[in-house]
Amino acid sequence: MNAITQAERSFDHEWGRIQNSAHQRTIARELAHKRQLESVYVTSLHQLSDSEFLIGAFVPQSNQYINDMRLGPQDVTLSLVEIGRQIGIAVSHEFLGVPHGHAFILDDMRFEPMPAWHSIDWRTAERLWVHMTVRDCKLGAEHELVSVRAEGTFYVGEQCVCRQSSGWTVQPQHRYLRLRELARLRHVRRPPVPQGDEPPLAGGFRVRAHASAARAVIEDTLWVSRTDHSFVGTLRVERDNRFFFDHQNDHVPGLLVLEGMRRLALDVASRYRRYDGEALLREMEVDFTSFAELDCPVYLTARPAGQPDVMGPPERLHVEARQGERLVASSRFLMA
Repeated sequence: MNAITQAERSFDHEWGRIQNSAHQRTIARELAHKRQLESVYVTSLHQLSDSEFLIGAFVPQSNQYINDMRLGPQDVTLSLVEIGRQIGIAVSHEFLGVPHGHAFILDDMRFEPMPAWHSIDWRTAERLWVHMTVRDCKLGAEHELVSVRAEGTFYVGEQCVCRQSSGWTVQPQHRYLRLRELARLRHVRRPPVPQGDEPPLAGGFRVRAHASAARAVIEDTLWVSRTDHSFVGTLRVERDNRFFFDHQNDHVPGLLVLEGMRRLALDVASRYRRYDGEALLREMEVDFTSFAELDCPVYLTARPAGQPDVMGPPERLHVEARQGERLVASSRFLMA
């Protein structure tokens, strides 16, 4: 059942009003945890039932920071992942009783483009509908919401373009600040991470990362292992990039880590057989383990699952993000 049919059944005579107003303006910045209005991409929130919601959103076309990071006109993955993140936060505040000021920590995310994705002209397809279903909510000792798991189906008109699911933890500000304090203490007690231009990779050689975007999220040089076909890149953390640093952060944003891992996976896969970058990705799964701090490099390591074929890209890639020996995030990519 598509999102519009679901909404019509739930709202009946109100559907016309919702349809006409759903994309006229964005939601409040506070609901999306954004400081700049230009960084808010969700336009409406409607509750269908206790666990189902219909959300309007738009794909940003004039945001300089996003445009500079795109691999091409069809590369809107980062935008849609961010829309999914904003939806989870906004629905939690608006309908699940989470007070403003609470912190949200993304635990994991799965993203799957559908076949219609590649037939859509994303230069003109701006309006989205997202049908979100909350699958699980966990409550704390005082019946406060502490974690949520939800999934969303994204539509352009009546065409399903992708599915996204994620889990996140909700914490009051004082608990979050304590968590960050403990994370920083563990970070400074670990052996220092090398600050030179050589990541921890023995027996390797350098190659140039494929130049593909005006604003890169990984550094220009990759290191390639001679023994296990692994590639190591360094995450580029630019604090003047207002897409990731819309407001002050005391750590590397998880979405930047995610995008760095995706870009490295696309780069590695394209070395075996060159496609348009976005057409390579069939599925992406990311698990976040710890915060990435701002004072030392984040190294990304991509390894094909199994022996890669020189005539085609590896079907599966595993990518990890680390600071020193500490795992920040791990991901799995299914390639076309």
